[in-house]
Amino acid sequence: MSSIGAKQRRARKAQTGLDVVESVPAQQAVESLAGHKADKLGADGLIGPEHEFELEHVDQRGRAWRGHFKCHILSIRERSQVGLTRSHMAAGMVPTGLDASTIDLLEMQAHLAVALDSAPEWANDLGGLHDITVLAAIYKEVASHEARFWGSNDNTDSEVAVE
Repeated sequence: MSSIGAKQRRARKAQTGLDVVESVPAQQAVESLAGHKADKLGADGLIGPEHEFELEHVDQRGRAWRGHFKCHILSIRERSQVGLTRSHMAAGMVPTGLDASTIDLLEMQAHLAVALDSAPEWANDLGGLHDITVLAAIYKEVASHEARFWGSNDNTDSEVAVE
């Protein structure tokens, strides 16, 4: 006797008292199996994990910040590294002990420390810069690429897009 089908699911539910989750259609399951082969492709199947961009930013003082950057989509391991970096930068303080502005600054710096593969020399120490809008402009471009990669419709126009 097969244990597949609605009748069998109802029987299992009656025996255990638990709902049995419906399975995905066969075609969808076959498409899902290919995920490991397409993990490095964005939602549209065209965007890759690497991204290059030219920053053209004029800060609040009217000074131009220009440079060529390369970044990539974070792996699971790298996402953990961002969290560890952020925690280290916060000197072990819990987020509830920090104001929102500090949390945002730490998030941007930690994320960029892991996601940026190359940057102009002036961007080697982003925490040493004085104008927050420069940091935010770089982060915005990286976050925008991530949103496109994941097929997200999130608003990446905000100053900070927290993970």
